[in-house]
Amino acid sequence: MTAARTWFPYALFAVVAGTVVCIGGYPPSGLLAVELGAAGLGVALAFDSFIGGSVPSQLKHGPGVFLFAYAAFQACRVLWGHTEQWYLSFTSLLLLCACFILLLISSEVGTVERSSRAFSRCLAIFGPTLAVYSLVQLALGNGDIYWFYRPPQSPELSFGPFLNRNHYAAAMELLLPFCAFGATRAKTPRSRSLAVVGSLLIVASVIASRSRAGILIMTAEIAALVALSELPRRSRALLSLAVIALLAALIGIDSLNARGSTLARFTDLQNQEDSGYSRITIAHDTIAMIRSRPLLGFGLGTFRRVYPEFQSFPGTLAVTHAHNDYLESLAESGLLGALPWFLFVCAVLHRSLRSRVNSIPQMACMVALPAFLLHSLVDFNLYVPANAALFYSICGLAVARADSPAQVTQLLRVHRFEGADRHRWREGLSKPR
Repeated sequence: MTAARTWFPYALFAVVAGTVVCIGGYPPSGLLAVELGAAGLGVALAFDSFIGGSVPSQLKHGPGVFLFAYAAFQACRVLWGHTEQWYLSFTSLLLLCACFILLLISSEVGTVERSSRAFSRCLAIFGPTLAVYSLVQLALGNGDIYWFYRPPQSPELSFGPFLNRNHYAAAMELLLPFCAFGATRAKTPRSRSLAVVGSLLIVASVIASRSRAGILIMTAEIAALVALSELPRRSRALLSLAVIALLAALIGIDSLNARGSTLARFTDLQNQEDSGYSRITIAHDTIAMIRSRPLLGFGLGTFRRVYPEFQSFPGTLAVTHAHNDYLESLAESGLLGALPWFLFVCAVLHRSLRSRVNSIPQMACMVALPAFLLHSLVDFNLYVPANAALFYSICGLAVARADSPAQVTQLLRVHRFEGADRHRWREGLSKPR
């Protein structure tokens, strides 16, 4: 990365955080934030690459090639009009292109240790800040987001700046590891204490959101964080007991939540008061959509337009998503169209989990990405602009770490030092005593 790109980590964070703050990217202002921000970063990256005579690494190899192929396939469908509703596919394509640019920028940020740490530090601070606002809004709010924006659905479903509590929990699943690993790697007691308090605030806010999948997945995240920490075995056991006690205490305190207890939602799984329909039924209907057009699907972003034709339960409630990112992707893009995207996800996970770089950004990506993708089995997080922007940015950070020039340079320096040391040792032996 050239000196002109030193501001990339902060500009990337500004785009991602701005999308989250803008009601999760749902209103036109949120979409405008991520699309214009990504476009500006893309122009800056293209200009800098042209001046420097280089090409972003993810355009030459790696998971970025698969995501580019997926975006190119969707662009061809939109240009040729092979979609059930052109406007929905076009707007979804704009968001996909914005996320692809964020992936490129993040992968360039990840090639420099200092920039990678700067971006991960911004994420570590942003998580607790968002949690504090969300808890304050829950305690002192009037049901509106920011005390003035009235959600289009029931206010009980929203949490923090998100229209849906599950999407808030998914965003926190991506942010928690950056703050939690900071607690285990902090160099000073003050930094460690701040990181611990920040992690507790994130966990408390997810419990207060009453997202069932979010609470379960975040519990698994905490277990992974404890297992991957560099603490001694006895310390990890004591930390595990402390975390269990803390979670129990937080859930007990949450029983005073004015919106209802979190435990009540777990003990009443058959109650469909959240949405009025069963996600399992929608999944069966989505499979029927896939069977009707298995190869090419109906077009990107057209699920809400096509689903009423396959809806198997009565009701007037509009179903806009399948509550399963993978099934919805297959229904919209078909097996051929969705294949590059699935290859992209597999490549990101493979390179992230097999990386041997032991740093806070890499360890955080190793925990955050599988947790988010697991949550996508029961929700449509990748269709939420804020979560999509955050996810693809972290993906770029994860895949860039494996081919970091800084790490290669560091290894070369070690080998050169060892070689010089060996040469001096031999000279010392050859000298007469």
